[in-house]
Amino acid sequence: MSLTHTDAAASKNALPKRRLGRTDMHITPVGLGAWAIGGGDWAVGWGSQDDT
Repeated sequence: MSLTHTDAAASKNALPKRRLGRTDMHITPVGLGAWAIGGGDWAVGWGSQDDT
């Protein structure tokens, strides 16, 4: 299987990357705030939610 997209088109849609501290690693500056994903059964959860 081969891709028809060029490298230029792929890089145009790619997320920018930043160097991570003093390492040679480069990461995207995107995060996922997942604190509430655990639901209301956790001791520090949000409890029941009214989604109406």
